[in-house]
Amino acid sequence: MEKINGGNVLTKLKKKDYHPYPGFYDLREFNLPITLFRKLWKIQDFLNHVNARKEYYKKYNAIQWGKAKELSAAYQRVLFVHVLNGKAYFKKKKRK
Repeated sequence: MEKINGGNVLTKLKKKDYHPYPGFYDLREFNLPITLFRKLWKIQDFLNHVNARKEYYKKYNAIQWGKAKELSAAYQRVLFVHVLNGKAYFKKKKRK
């Protein structure tokens, strides 16, 4: 995997290639700056990875499971704060 610190991974993520994981918010529905969109996408990817292996984390790595839950809460707070402050909003559906 490429280095995230150098911006390589985050800048290669294209919004058109994004597909939300089941159970996660569709970030395309939010009007987010592209840098924030990419960061939240990576968080979704990580949380999906952890969720797919949650029984393992609960049994053998409870500390990481707790950290993932904290990250999930922070992820949701970022989305909700942007929506409530008017910095981001749900895109209006185009009417035909």
